[in-house]
Amino acid sequence: MPNRYVAIEFLQKQIMPNFVLDLLIGSVTGLIAAVFAVRISLHKFASQKWWERREEAYAKIVGILSTIKVYLGKWEEDEFNIRKLDQEGKRELYQKMREEREKIELVASEGAFRVSEKSNEALNELVKSLNRFGDHPIDAIQNHYEAIRECLKIIKSEAEKDLRIKRKWYKF
Repeated sequence: MPNRYVAIEFLQKQIMPNFVLDLLIGSVTGLIAAVFAVRISLHKFASQKWWERREEAYAKIVGILSTIKVYLGKWEEDEFNIRKLDQEGKRELYQKMREEREKIELVASEGAFRVSEKSNEALNELVKSLNRFGDHPIDAIQNHYEAIRECLKIIKSEAEKDLRIKRKWYKF
């Protein structure tokens, strides 16, 4: 029977400490892996949110500029007597254009940290251009339209770079 006690004592002295050590090493390794996984997940989440905010800013800018182009088209139709507006229609159109211009000014101010520097410069140049009217309404329409076209070109190009959008042309 003394051999039986020796065997139990041997187990307690040799095998149990190794088991505890292995358990401790496994636990520490698991904890370190969990900490890294959480940090990577949080970083990815923050990056995704920032991308979404940038995408939202660019989409808002393109939407406003497109709306202004539509209003310029209506103004042009009125000037060329294609689709004549009455006084109330003109007042309403000018009011809508003013509101959209103010939106662009606001987006240019707040978008400075969301959009690229080149995009922001293009927006600021557009705001300056939209505040100039010239001698004749037709000249103003053409100048505004050209300024919006140039700004849209820059904004779309910068958005593709900023948001890392790759254009793919598929053959059907």
